[in-house]
Amino acid sequence: MRQDPSQARGAAGIAGNDEGSTLIEVLVVMSILALVVAVALPSLRVPDRAHSLRSIAADIAGRLRAARATALSDNREVAFAFDAETRAYAVEGTGAPRPLPATVAISITTAREFVRDAQDVKVLFFADGTSSGGAIKLTEERQSVTITIAWLTAAIEISWGSP
Repeated sequence: MRQDPSQARGAAGIAGNDEGSTLIEVLVVMSILALVVAVALPSLRVPDRAHSLRSIAADIAGRLRAARATALSDNREVAFAFDAETRAYAVEGTGAPRPLPATVAISITTAREFVRDAQDVKVLFFADGTSSGGAIKLTEERQSVTITIAWLTAAIEISWGSP
């Protein structure tokens, strides 16, 4: 007597019939893909330049605000300095200066008494919350940003424009 092939498979035959994927298999594969993308994506980023003008302006503005806060909290003068020879900027006494990329041009306007030998330019923040004031203009290719420091309030303002 000949058996019907569909009956011969029985329960074992049905379990061996793998026409689809289980939910767990799909989730495992998706997790692996997500992990690969998370690891690979930062290195595949579009070259927006590691030193975008936006990030440099934000860093300078943050350091200016930190200098003002230090001046207020420590009740002393604190200087934000730019060295034209090394093209680096820092809040004096707070660590290593940060260099500017060669592609970024800088122009600093401040009170003449805070410029020494046209190499060292400073913006001072005083203990009473005021500053020497000034403006820092960064230019790169087709864009520019100006960081303005108000002398009376020491408020920092960032404005964007074209060179």
